[in-house]
Amino acid sequence: QIVAYYQDRFDEGGRLVGGVLVELLGWRWVFLVNVPFGLLVVAGTWWRMAETASPGARRRVDPGGALLAVAALLALNLALASVPEAGWSSGTVVGSASAAVLLGLAFAFSQRRGDGLVDLALLRRPAFLSAAALGFLGRMAGLGTLAFIALWLQGAGDLTPMRTGAALLPLTGSLLVMGMCVGRLQAVAGPAALVSSGFALKAAGLLSLAAAGADTGWVVATAGMVLLGCGGALVFPPLMGVAVAAVPPERAGMASGITNACYPLGTAAGVAVFGALFTARIGRDVPG
Repeated sequence: QIVAYYQDRFDEGGRLVGGVLVELLGWRWVFLVNVPFGLLVVAGTWWRMAETASPGARRRVDPGGALLAVAALLALNLALASVPEAGWSSGTVVGSASAAVLLGLAFAFSQRRGDGLVDLALLRRPAFLSAAALGFLGRMAGLGTLAFIALWLQGAGDLTPMRTGAALLPLTGSLLVMGMCVGRLQAVAGPAALVSSGFALKAAGLLSLAAAGADTGWVVATAGMVLLGCGGALVFPPLMGVAVAAVPPERAGMASGITNACYPLGTAAGVAVFGALFTARIGRDVPG
């Protein structure tokens, strides 16, 4: 839960830094700048995090399962990322999606013993499955729309990448401020109230952004981004806590990994779905 919280803070803060890097150094640095942070996280994990597995738990190295999981996720992400430009029926999307299904089935078959990379019995726990699904939907509705918010800021607002990163500060700042209050709020209201309130705020934020236009100034858009940031802060930390608490202690790391895997998939799915809608709308409204 702590790792997920700070991961979200890095993701949000990276938007402003990303704008500076794109404008001054080029878009490739957006990926390279993550390398030292990743190394610091790995070093900190080895140094500070204690082992949580029970002494009697069966453990084995599962390189085959890891390769199948990575390949399935890669194929699925390729399919989703290709949708906005190529369309749902393109050969790239259909082929990648088919490969993802086959690789996913092969991965599930390889995990049938329950002592490999993933214990499939966790998927029969309603609380864990619901937390992972809600995390997927939350990322889809939140970060899945971010690419198009940036396009709107640079297109309708005629902003540079650096100014676009600065314009997103209401979203990142509200997420950071609200995130510092989540622990206290959860102690009073509980995770169910926080998650439902967070989704309500995210919905209100998306409605505000949908109402924003060239004639409404930045007030409506800023309000929408603040609501999105506050909603995201209320949704994800409690969901990770629910996912981890719903499984035996020796499966906490596994539950965290599965739930975290759902987050980028939600972002990719959001980009694919909203990108298809965006492309269809542009094709309808812009002649030629």
